[in-house]
Amino acid sequence: MLRPGGLALTARALEACAFAPGARVLDAGCGAGDSLEYMRGMGLAPLGIDRSTSQLARCRARSGLLVLHGQAQQLPLRCGYLDGILSECVLSLLPDTGQALGEWHRVLKPGGMLMLSDLYALDRREPLHNAPCPVSCLDGALPLENVLELVRAAGFEPLLVEDHTPLLKRFAAELVFAGIPLETFLGRTGDATSDQGCRCGHGSNARRPRAGYYLLVARKMESRHG
Repeated sequence: MLRPGGLALTARALEACAFAPGARVLDAGCGAGDSLEYMRGMGLAPLGIDRSTSQLARCRARSGLLVLHGQAQQLPLRCGYLDGILSECVLSLLPDTGQALGEWHRVLKPGGMLMLSDLYALDRREPLHNAPCPVSCLDGALPLENVLELVRAAGFEPLLVEDHTPLLKRFAAELVFAGIPLETFLGRTGDATSDQGCRCGHGSNARRPRAGYYLLVARKMESRHG
C-alpha cells in the first residue's frame, strides 16, 4: 500500500466521521481497493472510482467490490448521493484542485463528510492547483494553508486537521530499506539540471518543494457561504 500511514490513517479519518452502518462512502482514486475492503468490513457501503483499468480489475476480483471507471473530478453520480468521500494521495494528482472539491461537494449530502490525506508543500510558494500537468503527488502538492482555503471555498467546514509528516518520513525510510525508489511514490524529485519535462512542454527546471503529510476531515456546509 503506497501511502504513509496505510490503513491506520484511513481508520482515523473514518473514526472522526462516525458514519452510520450502511453509509455510502466513495473512495476517489481507489487503486487496488484496500480502503474499500476495509470500509466494507466496518459495515459501510463503499464504492470506488479510478481511471486505471488494471487497478479496477484487481478491485473487482476482491469479492465483487463496487467500482466505477472514470475521473475522480468528474463523478457519474447524482447530486447528494453520498454520505462521505475518501481521497488518499489523490487530490495532489488532479489538474484542478478547486474543480475536484466542487464536484465532491456536489455529490455529497448536506452534512456529508470529506476525508483527505495527502502531501503538502513545506516551502512557501505560489499555489500550483491550476498546474496543467501534475505528474506526481509532489508536483501537485500545495501549502497546507492553501489546501484549507480551497476546501473552505468549495463549501466545506474543516473539523480535523492533523500533521502526519513523521509518517511520511517513516514511509520513505521503509521504501529505501525495501529497495523501492522514492520516485515510485513521490514521482520525479527533479533538480535544476534535469531535462525531464512533462508532456505538455513544461520543463522541470524548478526544484520540487519539500513535503509534509496531512489528514483533513471536513463537513459539507448547507451553502457555499455557510
